[in-house]
Amino acid sequence: MIAKILRGLKNFTARLIIIFGETLLHIGYKIRTYRYQAYQPLPWIGKVSKKRDESSHERWRLVENELNIMSSEITRSLKDVGGNLGYFAFKAAERGIVALCFDIQKENVEYGQYVQRKASFSNVGFIKLDLTPLTAKAMPKTDITIFFLFGTT
Repeated sequence: MIAKILRGLKNFTARLIIIFGETLLHIGYKIRTYRYQAYQPLPWIGKVSKKRDESSHERWRLVENELNIMSSEITRSLKDVGGNLGYFAFKAAERGIVALCFDIQKENVEYGQYVQRKASFSNVGFIKLDLTPLTAKAMPKTDITIFFLFGTT
């Protein structure tokens, strides 16, 4: 009887640790994002901001137009270099495309993985990567590469 209770407690504790860990990751991300503004919408977990989301939606429409032109037979994989929180990778994954999101910021990768688990995406991956000529050569080949460059002139 005691062994059964302990097993149940052990399973409960494991679930509690997983839930607690995910909550801490979410809270930690929220705290870190006050240092900079994450600009991508994540409607899969209810994160939307009408003011800032339109530019991401506009850029996705450009990508989607290209995807519609291409045959679905040749569009099976996508990588988003400098993908931030993974908006474009998630949008591609909704279309059944296997998507990889590369970002230099550990917080973005961790939060993208959090969203992936919460929204149950099995065809999206996140990799922390500092883009250099050497790492660019090591990246996997994909059917589509997204690389939006932002900055000041």
